[in-house]
Amino acid sequence: MSKADEMFKELGYKKSDYGYKITYTKSVEDEDFVIEIMIESKLIFTEINDGCDVLDRRSFGLQIQELQAINEKVKELGWLE
Repeated sequence: MSKADEMFKELGYKKSDYGYKITYTKSVEDEDFVIEIMIESKLIFTEINDGCDVLDRRSFGLQIQELQAINEKVKELGWLE
């Protein structure tokens, strides 16, 4: 497990790797907090999924620990030079 994956795990996130994107999900009550890292396009998205309509999903702000884990993953992916 990579250092970034360990950091996300410590924050309560579960990793899913789809090849073209990596998703970290943390469930809190009836909501899933999702951080998606799109590999090819080098984009990062956050969203709260409450199980309702896809159009009702909303983004969420990042705490410093989440940002540090994202930065570590970006380094591991070789996005920073």
